[in-house]
Amino acid sequence: MSRRDTAAPRDRKQEIYDAAVDLFWQRGYFGTSMRDLASAVGVQTSSLYHHNSTKQVLLVEIMERTMSRLTAEVSEAVEGAEGTAEQLAEGVRAHVLFHGRHPRDAFVTDFEIRALEPDNRERIIAMRDRHQAIFEGLIARGTEQGIFDASDVKTATYAIATMSTAVSTWYRAGGRLPIEEIAREYAGFALGIVRGCPVET
Repeated sequence: MSRRDTAAPRDRKQEIYDAAVDLFWQRGYFGTSMRDLASAVGVQTSSLYHHNSTKQVLLVEIMERTMSRLTAEVSEAVEGAEGTAEQLAEGVRAHVLFHGRHPRDAFVTDFEIRALEPDNRERIIAMRDRHQAIFEGLIARGTEQGIFDASDVKTATYAIATMSTAVSTWYRAGGRLPIEEIAREYAGFALGIVRGCPVET
């Protein structure tokens, strides 16, 4: 078997994955058929099943891959900062940057959870909860240290996570502000939430 032959299945699988991200983003999971996916990739519908590509398998793969990358980038940003406030700011920056740079993957992951089958939903929600625990832990620590004033840690966490995640719904590259500047602004908003007033970062 040639080197090209061995590479082809991997390339096709990635093409199917990319098409699923685009179509789920454009039409939603329930609005996308296997025929739509096959047409986007340029294959027969039956060929998709040779790659184990049911819609549910693809949705889970998108979510697992996206959540893993997001959590890794946020964790790295937090670990590279000193002090609880700076760690929270850097974590939020990383979260917003990811959602601005990968808006389709992030949007599908954040808003198609309702389409998951029960076992898959439980697994993805567990991944999401582990991700949010990074921010919840920082907010709890900062409150204990007296540098934050969060009357309810979980509510503050949800507020920061919700506003940061929503970037994928409106940000478009080439707009008025670059994503790096938006991420800095959001880091300031996050610190304002936990300190009770807007602050500079």
